Amino acid sequence: MFSLKVDNELELALPSESNIEKAFAVVMKNYDHLHEWMPWANAAFTLESVREYYRTTLRKFANNEDEIGLNIVFKGEIVGGIGFHEINRRDKSAEIGYWLAQSATGKGLITKSVEKLLEYGFEELVLNRIVIKCVPENTKSRAIPERLGFTNEGIEREAGWLHTRFVDHVVYSMLAREWREKLKNKN
Repeated sequence: MFSLKVDNELELALPSESNIEKAFAVVMKNYDHLHEWMPWANAAFTLESVREYYRTTLRKFANNEDEIGLNIVFKGEIVGGIGFHEINRRDKSAEIGYWLAQSATGKGLITKSVEKLLEYGFEELVLNRIVIKCVPENTKSRAIPERLGFTNEGIEREAGWLHTRFVDHVVYSMLAREWREKLKNKN
């Protein structure tokens, strides 16, 4: 089964049938925390919707389609999700999305996970542009691309529907050449 090892405690792993109930339990335990910013954390979220998402993401991964959904596994437990959405192979671009259980915040897990996904995207998928979009008021989510040196490209007005209202998205991007330059300067 495909996974990206981040360090000795952190791994990004394709979901499996055996983890459906665990993932559902993590989301339900963190429902209020996730509902604030995640449109999929709503009254329609069920064990069956997790099952369907897992099947879809596994099929898309196997067929090299437009999405790669991964569990964030910390010390052997699912604590969140991350992945590429809207992979455009012709334009060599993709968007990263992520969520994390409240108890796992403040440990640098999302930052390290995004870095690993950037490495995979630029080196293995040979992408040129990777985007992260955040609701402007979601300062914790925005801190990730800002910390990692993404460029703030501006605001997409009313770009998403969040439960009862349209919300803007701040668009951040990183290019492959910027990633390579960052790696060069790191060494």
